[in-house]
Amino acid sequence: MRRFFCVLTILCLMLSLAGCTYRVPQPMTYPDYTFVSEPDATQLRTMAVKAMRDILSIQWSTEKEIRYRKNGPVNKKEFVHEPGKTYAGLLYSSASSGLVQFFEYYNTSTGCLEYPGTADELKLELGTSCADALLWSWSTVCTSIKGGFYPVMMVPSNGYRIVGDYTYRQNIFSYNEMPSYAIINNNGEAVILDAYTKTLPADALVSTTDNHAMMVIKEPTVIYTADGAIDTENSFITVQEQRAGGATFYEIKEGGKTYYYSGYLEESYSFKTLLEKNYIPVTAAEFLGEKPYEKASVTVSNPNCTTIDDFKNIKIESNYPLAVVKVFCKDLEGTETLVERTMFSGSSSHGVPKTYNLSEMKALDRYLANNDMTGCTLRLEVAVATAERFTPIEIKF
Repeated sequence: MRRFFCVLTILCLMLSLAGCTYRVPQPMTYPDYTFVSEPDATQLRTMAVKAMRDILSIQWSTEKEIRYRKNGPVNKKEFVHEPGKTYAGLLYSSASSGLVQFFEYYNTSTGCLEYPGTADELKLELGTSCADALLWSWSTVCTSIKGGFYPVMMVPSNGYRIVGDYTYRQNIFSYNEMPSYAIINNNGEAVILDAYTKTLPADALVSTTDNHAMMVIKEPTVIYTADGAIDTENSFITVQEQRAGGATFYEIKEGGKTYYYSGYLEESYSFKTLLEKNYIPVTAAEFLGEKPYEKASVTVSNPNCTTIDDFKNIKIESNYPLAVVKVFCKDLEGTETLVERTMFSGSSSHGVPKTYNLSEMKALDRYLANNDMTGCTLRLEVAVATAERFTPIEIKF
């Protein structure tokens, strides 16, 4: 009997240790940010909040160690993702890419990231920073925003709207020309505090002092003092944010497992802290009802082309940011091959465009030059920020 209990104890200990070291992600299915009927501003805000939540909470593992140094302000930190651990949220990187691009290498059956390249290649193709996460989420429902995916670019000249009644020069290209602390000084703290009270879910808080952007997820909690002034220490705004991931994961235990997050799904900051760090609130025209929602569309310049040269010169256009463009070839036996894939991100030479020319696809050019296309079918597939995928053209030669 004693021997039985010893064996049982050892087995329990082994299972306990296994539970601590082996973590199985809960795979996420490909997202859908479309609407069945015409959405109002509140529904658009809710969808944008969900899209960013997906970016911050997708669970994944890796079969090989991912170790790299990020470019930019935190380039001295080494980012290490280890096999056997479950991570939550996209990698914190310079790629400025969203969830749609991440799914190109994400196995929805196992939750494993199956990236074939090196860590340095990975950081330029997959992952988000604070502003990237927020702006890719806005891009699921908004077409009004333009400019780079960085906090300093969130100005009226790039399509952003002010929350509240503070003012500043409308034609500046970035907050670096008039940083957020200068805007607060020029308007006065009372005006900015009032702006905080008017924030709604999906609005953003931006600071050039912090070089950071966060998404508001709840209406603010506003506390007043006996004399009617805003209590800045006890009033607060709740946000979600991608912050300092990779090198400093946030370890969260859920259901007996440990997950390593690269951002916060929910965090609160007092009005006092927001003022001290010079945050100002901004939003998008769609959230204010100033611009109608647009259903995603993708068109090509020559849908009736009949020659390979005409196909190579096709121009793709969308009203939403492009995420992925792929060209497939189906041979006479019906076997389809991926000829080339272009991923769009802020770190790539393409940036995050709404137009793209197939003439830029070098592998496609080589494939067409070296293969007899008689009887073959070329299919173009395009994914946009809304997570919708389109096949705008399919041609048999």
